[in-house]
Amino acid sequence: LDHIGPMTRSVADAAAMLQVIAGFDAQDPTTRREPVPDYTAALGRSVDGLRIGVDETYVRRGMDSEVASIVLRSAEVLAAAGAQLIKIRFPDVAEAVSAWTTVCAPEAAVAHAGLYPERGQEYGPGLASLLDAGRGFSAMDYAKAHEARLRFCGQLAGVFEAVDLVLCPSMGIATPSAGLTGDDAEALATLLRFTAAFDFSGSPTISLPCGFTADGMPVGLQLIGRHLDEASLLAAANSYERATDWHTRRPPLAP
Repeated sequence: LDHIGPMTRSVADAAAMLQVIAGFDAQDPTTRREPVPDYTAALGRSVDGLRIGVDETYVRRGMDSEVASIVLRSAEVLAAAGAQLIKIRFPDVAEAVSAWTTVCAPEAAVAHAGLYPERGQEYGPGLASLLDAGRGFSAMDYAKAHEARLRFCGQLAGVFEAVDLVLCPSMGIATPSAGLTGDDAEALATLLRFTAAFDFSGSPTISLPCGFTADGMPVGLQLIGRHLDEASLLAAANSYERATDWHTRRPPLAP
């Protein structure tokens, strides 16, 4: 489920970092063998005619209304730059979000085998809880979650027959407190609504700042693309960044 990618202060930096880390690695047989395009060249691409799918119901339903409104306004910025906004009906992600833990927890337990529970006293309660859950799922639980993954992947492939990118929030709420744990199932499901499904599909995504709430908390815009089309994501994100100044601003310091 891991999505490997750079965290940077600008889209240009993200493109430069991706240029270095992408591509086949002879020491890692899980890496892809396709040629790596020139991601930095994609920064200069126009977004004229780029089809961006937006499902306002998906963005708004059960989410923080202020966050949803800020994200939807960002779509208008891309439209002003030449992108074509297309109304879509996004697949229901509830099953994928529900199945995410059933896949993530056992895989995390495998990754930490030999360290947990032998050194469990060194783990925080959130991660320990996830690993305990992972050791308790059955093979049938995991297989059912994999079926949910395949269903969502097929549905998402249909979406990309009509659009080039999909626009939604990075999270459906403003930045949460550091005290949020995996024990808060409702809050966790809200956080995973716009990310877990794309872990399942393996779709490339990019997240960038698009505004602040009234109380100064940052809001993230997420774009999702087809497999191996990171170049379109970078082009759209760079166009948005050039048209706004959110990436230059910082949340207020805590008192």
